[in-house]
Order: sequence, then structure tokens, then C-alpha cells
Amino acid sequence: MAEQRSPKPQVAGSTPVPPAGREKKQMANIAKKNAKINVVENLKNFLNEVEIEFRKVIWPDKKFIFSATAIVLGIVIFSALYVMFVDWIISHFFSFLSKFIFNRSF
Repeated sequence: MAEQRSPKPQVAGSTPVPPAGREKKQMANIAKKNAKINVVENLKNFLNEVEIEFRKVIWPDKKFIFSATAIVLGIVIFSALYVMFVDWIISHFFSFLSKFIFNRSF
């Protein structure tokens, strides 16, 4: 295995020392303040980007909206009538079946 060398062999490494108790609390408070500032800044940036994207949107006109709504309502009504008809057929089928087999109705 090849020996790995540091790019700067003359530089010695050091181990960072953790801060003392009071300094640690101060650093934690600063980190909390920075986190709050970052949240506010991130929210502002997000809302600005949302506004920019909304300006890029090509909104549909009223005629298209009404025609699309009519199509959707038509499909919903047709589907409801179809399910109602199938339910009616199945209900009558089982009613006939129960009369035929058990001589009683539900």
C-alpha cells in the first residue's frame, strides 16, 4: 500500500477545543438568533419566488373555465347515473335470486 502524505508536510494539524460553558451558551444563543433570521429570510425569498412564478403563469379565460366545468359536471352526473343504474340492476338481481331460492324478499 502506498504511503499517503499531506500536501503540506510542514504544517502540523491541531484539534479544535470546544468552547467553555459560558461561551457555549453565548454561541447557542447566537445560533438561535441566526436560525430565526434565516427562517424569516427564507420565507421572504420563498414568497418572492412564488410571486415571480405567478407572473409567469398563463391563466385560462372565462370561456375555457366554464366549458371545462361543464365537461366535469357532465362526467360526474353520467358516472353517478351509471353507478345508480348498476346498483339498481344488482339489487333487483339479488332480490329475484332470493325470491327464487329462499322464497322470501329483502
